[in-house]
This record gives sequence, structure tokens and C-alpha cells, in this order.
Amino acid sequence: MSTVRITTVVGARPQFIKAATVSRAIAAFNASSGGAMRGPATPVHHG
Repeated sequence: MSTVRITTVVGARPQFIKAATVSRAIAAFNASSGGAMRGPATPVHHG
């Protein structure tokens, strides 16, 4: 299986809150599908 690289670009606190929601959704998907989206999730602060 190939590795998926996810980069989340955030600038301020509201975007961090939104990014956390997406990160939890990806973690839940991985738990239910046996880790279909493997690889690091890299947050990038752009503020």
C-alpha cells in the first residue's frame, strides 16, 4: 500500500481548531479501515 502524505497549512487559532477536526476524522477512518491512509500528517504554521 502506498503512503499518503498530508500537509495541513494553518495560520491562527481558528484554523488549528478546524485542522484538529480533520485530523480526528482521518484517525477515525484509519481505525475503521485498518490504516488505509498511512503516513505522517504534517501541520505547517503560516501565521
